[in-house]
Amino acid sequence: MRKRVSLWWVVLVSSLCAGLALTDTSSAQQPPAGHPQTDAAAQAAPKADETKKPEGPKPGEEKTFDEVVKDMEVKKGLFTFYYKADENKLLMEILPEQLDKLFLFAGTLEQAVGERGLYASQVGDDFPVVFHRVGKSIEWIEKNTLFTAAAGTPAARYTARSFADAIHGSAKFLSKPHPERKSILVDASELFVSDLPGLANALTQVYQPSSYRFDKNSSRIESLKLSHEMIRQFAEKCVAIIEANPKKLKEHLENSTAYATLLNPVIGYDVASACVKEAVKTDKTLREVVLAQKLLTEKEFDRMTGFFK
Repeated sequence: MRKRVSLWWVVLVSSLCAGLALTDTSSAQQPPAGHPQTDAAAQAAPKADETKKPEGPKPGEEKTFDEVVKDMEVKKGLFTFYYKADENKLLMEILPEQLDKLFLFAGTLEQAVGERGLYASQVGDDFPVVFHRVGKSIEWIEKNTLFTAAAGTPAARYTARSFADAIHGSAKFLSKPHPERKSILVDASELFVSDLPGLANALTQVYQPSSYRFDKNSSRIESLKLSHEMIRQFAEKCVAIIEANPKKLKEHLENSTAYATLLNPVIGYDVASACVKEAVKTDKTLREVVLAQKLLTEKEFDRMTGFFK
């Protein structure tokens, strides 16, 4: 039985097919001797061809932005997309201010096989990404967040060299930059159509001895849903006006017992655990219990936790 799993950007098949295009060449027959008029006409023909001027754009010349997106449906959102249904073509516009800016990517499994741990609507990975320009191409890069260090330290330099970011896709420019917005146009499929969740390996493992490989030529972006208005209102009415309340944050932190492990090096694990139990039982903060038992002074407690300076 053939198993098939597809993500919105992923299609997996068990085999790949390739086709070869053959060209045929033939030699022109020379005219018979003794026909000077025919020979003269044949010699004159190249001269007539030489007088013709090439039409259209020069080889290698980029098209303008408007020429490429002509007659395409515009879909505006966090990014602007251009869609042509009859060609199943989806182009993505990236503004200059969107380059090297952090965005959050979150993936879900749209379809699956319904067994062996592969089910529809499963939540996939989420990670920060940037769109980075390299020459005439755009790279879609996942930023490394697993290994970090304080900026400007030797550890930060070592981490940057040892744990690189991940390039998930790249796409070449399809046109000249927009004359006004200076934005870049790329093929969205070149960036996003890939086996990002590693389903080929997963299928191969659970359905041995069958072997699965990702087939990019048979993969496509099937749908695009944009919630531009929702994103705009969320940004304007929530994100843009959020302000931290230091007093409330300190209150919540003092009521927590999670930082008790910071006290272990001085008062020990057993004593710290007993203080946590006492704080929960008496509805007091860990700070109040530690200071009441004179295990630490206020200055020592603040220095060890670093939260109440």
